[in-house]
Amino acid sequence: APGLSKKGNGYVMRPRKKGKVNIVVTGIDETTGKKVPLGKAQFRVKRIPDPKSYCGGKTGSASIKKIAFKSASTVQAKMDNFDFDIRVKVNSFVFSTTKSGEVMELKVNGNKLDSRCKALIGRAKKNQKFYLEKVKVRMPDGTTRQLAPLILKVI
Repeated sequence: APGLSKKGNGYVMRPRKKGKVNIVVTGIDETTGKKVPLGKAQFRVKRIPDPKSYCGGKTGSASIKKIAFKSASTVQAKMDNFDFDIRVKVNSFVFSTTKSGEVMELKVNGNKLDSRCKALIGRAKKNQKFYLEKVKVRMPDGTTRQLAPLILKVI
């Protein structure tokens, strides 16, 4: 929830919107009992960038050896070159390929390459492309985002 909350010995501020936010810290003077300013700082609040989807250690449009693809168990979402340790989990994705001119498309809940996906990978031919699209992840702020597709060509 946005706003200020106590966590352990400190506080966590979750801003309501992007832009600049001023954090002002006050305390109580023990001798007078009055509030006194202890300091203030301005912070820039930015949207967390979209993570990248990965499978078998590959992202974007990449080639993958069939054995490596067969041994991959999940679709992951990772934050590349991001200063903070933020973990996101894949909620769902669409796994597809074309075989003999027919599009085979599977909707998968969760992040695991299920037995249906594994069966398609097991029958893959050299240079066959697999598409992992509509990869949906839940972000730490509670929003759901759809990531860029991942295209893997079996070599």
